[in-house]
Amino acid sequence: MTTQGIGLRFAKADEVSINEKEAYMYMGLRAKAPDEQVEELFSSCLQEVKNAVSYKACFTEVPLEFPEENEVFLGFGTVKSEKLFRHLQECKTAYIFAATAGTGIDRLISRYKVLSPSKSLMIDAIGSAAVEGWCNRLNADIVAGRRAKSRFSPGYGDLSLEYQKSILEYLDAYRKIGISLSDTLFMTPTKSVTAIIGVR
Repeated sequence: MTTQGIGLRFAKADEVSINEKEAYMYMGLRAKAPDEQVEELFSSCLQEVKNAVSYKACFTEVPLEFPEENEVFLGFGTVKSEKLFRHLQECKTAYIFAATAGTGIDRLISRYKVLSPSKSLMIDAIGSAAVEGWCNRLNADIVAGRRAKSRFSPGYGDLSLEYQKSILEYLDAYRKIGISLSDTLFMTPTKSVTAIIGVR
């Protein structure tokens, strides 16, 4: 992948692993094992999520520059963040990406808010685990064996959530994969992620 274009990736539901323990953690059930009734509901919700997902992503690789202390130039502009600056110090380039699990999960969450609030909550949690699984798969695909740092997303540490706007615009993410951003910096579909991966 070069800095000249935007790459696209798509995946089917069975190509992405959803970590069940992670989904339970999002529901606040990390400390105790779920009972049989919860497991049955989880299994039902998991299947609905798998039927609803539409995994899409766009990405590009950019050369890294460090104009000043705690500043990183990432192609779309200069980012000010001490934590990101330190995170990327050993890297020469970085991948910038946007990924989504699609709008189908949002529709399920909205539908079950009235019909079954507990099911809505569970689908929300499974959806979060699904997009994380998609990011893990995407991470492995685009880095392709190169030595890379862990993902770093806007909103983490001192990296402002406002940089999501710059990333999505730079990747043309709305036109390419349908991710939009509200005035309050929430992405639609909600199960979407923007991130930076430094390459050593």
